[in-house]
Amino acid sequence: MVGANYDSILAKELESGQGPDLFFVHPYDARIRQYLLPLKDLPIQENFDASKSDPWKGTNGNYYALPYVGVVQGIYFNKDFFRDHPSIPSPDTWKTWSDLIKYSQMIKNEGMVPFGNVLNTVNDSEMFQSLLVNFVGGPDGRAKYSAPDGRNACFNSYEMIRAFQAVEELKPFILNSYFSPYETNQWTDDSISKQYFIDGKAIMLFGGSWDLQYFTDNVKKFNWSVFAPPAPDGETTYVIFQPDVGIGINNASQHKQEALTFLKWLMTDGVKETEKYLPGRYLLINSEATSLISSADHAGDFANLTMFPSDIRWMFADVNSEYPRSSAIIRSVLYQMVTPDLSNNTLSARDAAQRLQVGLGEWYKPAQTCR
Repeated sequence: MVGANYDSILAKELESGQGPDLFFVHPYDARIRQYLLPLKDLPIQENFDASKSDPWKGTNGNYYALPYVGVVQGIYFNKDFFRDHPSIPSPDTWKTWSDLIKYSQMIKNEGMVPFGNVLNTVNDSEMFQSLLVNFVGGPDGRAKYSAPDGRNACFNSYEMIRAFQAVEELKPFILNSYFSPYETNQWTDDSISKQYFIDGKAIMLFGGSWDLQYFTDNVKKFNWSVFAPPAPDGETTYVIFQPDVGIGINNASQHKQEALTFLKWLMTDGVKETEKYLPGRYLLINSEATSLISSADHAGDFANLTMFPSDIRWMFADVNSEYPRSSAIIRSVLYQMVTPDLSNNTLSARDAAQRLQVGLGEWYKPAQTCR
């Protein structure tokens, strides 16, 4: 939605006392908070769930940007494949993680690649983010890792180990198992994964609504839809509904009142006028994510996933604010879990969780005081 250099360019403009009156603000962007007008007069807390608004909330309790739109994570799937293989139920009927693993094996038995995803040392994994939320138990489970009082869970807890075990279970069904370690680690973007799905070579793909328009334009050989990554047996299924973009007001603006009027409009009549121009992005304001989109199109497929309870990508929140960052640790351990070393060994789920605990323990206070 915004360019790769957007954040750095914006920060330089604001530091020099310039910049636009209104601009997009990424979640948890602490660098530019000091340049933003506190939005004390907007009823943000009353109109947004905490998980959708906290990414733009300062430590003083003031909001510094209006939560605007987010992206939804799910699993793309080839509907025609399941129509042509009636012995394998359609993924949108799978109830548990055990179902996903069982039916992935059946897809592989048909000579197809179940998932087009690749784990390497460069890309963040939508796959792990999507399954992690279910294995740790959504927002409440995530909160157990960040409590500052010493009663919080450590990052090598049973739930975290189980999430990494889910990656072990997926290993036979992703592209890493079909190519050499050298080949898969050279794929420094996800274009090959997407192409495998577009060509019908991979039946499913962990991904998100940010690619909705891309697949709508390029998948021509089959019908497709999306489903929510299922949770372990007996657990609640959560989806990632990630706050993606907020809108802030430049504190140096000469038009603060006009800018506030615009944000108030966005919270009321404006919501009906803007979302239709943002394919794959969904309004964060309460009760609006699904009401404006026809369920007959692919935008509606993702909108339907917002009916599940949701959470954010915790690995990009406060645990990613210093070094070693959680995202870098997780990329490294995931790759080592699916890639044999010179002795033909791979990293175990337990060791992966331990490395996360040790790495974050270098600087993240809750990881230092957990038990």
